[in-house]
Amino acid sequence: MEYKGVVENRVSNYLDFDKLIDTSSFQNLTQSWARTYQEKLCLRYFENDWQDRTYHEFKVEVFKLSRFFVKKNLSGEKILILSESRPEVLSLYFACFSANATSVPVDVKLSPQEVAYIINDTEPALVFVTSDQYELLKGASAFVNFDIKVIGINRIEDLYFMGDIPDFVDINLPEEDTQRTGMIIYTSGSTGKMKGVETKGAQLLFQIHALLRVGLAQFPETNFSMLPMNHLFEVSGTIACLSAGFSICVAHSLEKEDMGLCFQKHKPTQIFSVPLFCKSIMNGIKITIDDSPLPKKIVFKILMFLSRTFPFKSFRRKLFSPIHQKFGGNLKRIIVGGAAADKKVISFFKLLGIDIYEGYGLTETAPVIAVNRVKQVRA
Repeated sequence: MEYKGVVENRVSNYLDFDKLIDTSSFQNLTQSWARTYQEKLCLRYFENDWQDRTYHEFKVEVFKLSRFFVKKNLSGEKILILSESRPEVLSLYFACFSANATSVPVDVKLSPQEVAYIINDTEPALVFVTSDQYELLKGASAFVNFDIKVIGINRIEDLYFMGDIPDFVDINLPEEDTQRTGMIIYTSGSTGKMKGVETKGAQLLFQIHALLRVGLAQFPETNFSMLPMNHLFEVSGTIACLSAGFSICVAHSLEKEDMGLCFQKHKPTQIFSVPLFCKSIMNGIKITIDDSPLPKKIVFKILMFLSRTFPFKSFRRKLFSPIHQKFGGNLKRIIVGGAAADKKVISFFKLLGIDIYEGYGLTETAPVIAVNRVKQVRA
């Protein structure tokens, strides 16, 4: 894809990122993205049709929301986000950091009582919700002890619509305080009871800078976003990839057919996921082979033997081209976290020509602690 911008092919190393991408604040990060990548595809999402957003358009939305928050005296307030993964969620995160507000993303799989617990605990000044989660919010409101002000992320009945928010161009943004809590993510962890984990802007910005330095987002490629955006692992990985000039397709559904649509349209080179996803793919391939006629089973065994004998990634990818085509044909790596990955799964994918990178972290550590490096991958 051709696009205007300073970086037209690739950023060769982290020193180039240091010059081009400013991770000192979310205001500066947003500006440097737009300045560096301009009209390049930033985020893609399917809602009735494919919706594409450039880096410049992302900046426009972030600063429009930021000025709106300042205009409505929401700096220092909490803003709750009840939404499935969509590009607007990322814009809201950036806007909250930029306006010194605090975003509170909520897991849409929670019950109305659990959502109400988070609302009562944080007392948000404003709630953003999608049409798919509006019934969940209405159910939660029965257990909330104060009035909730709500804006629809997409069009919902008579709610005020996020897309109709005016751009208060006369409003100056405050100096961003990266040391304050800019995001609260509720997690049960191992204790069973939900707790709000506070994350400073500085912590997340450090993560982005560090992930760029270890090379996980070294080349501007394409990423498939499939994990919920209320998980900090997905958020930090997504922001790091966008800082490297990636284009990201956000999954609108985890249904097999919908994910296949995203794979064929976007042809990703990379995915952030969990080990269970990889294991499910491996088991699916093995079941398909086991149910196949004998000649096909023999061919697959021969291909696996050749893949072990000639350990060249490009050769392996050609051997298993039909499998790669199901994922768009370009998938090179899967970065996993959240649980331990089975070494057999890692070995299986390596034979297919796809590397699995393991990471370890906690929401409390914003979140990455350790991760495989690009040229130092090991189970």
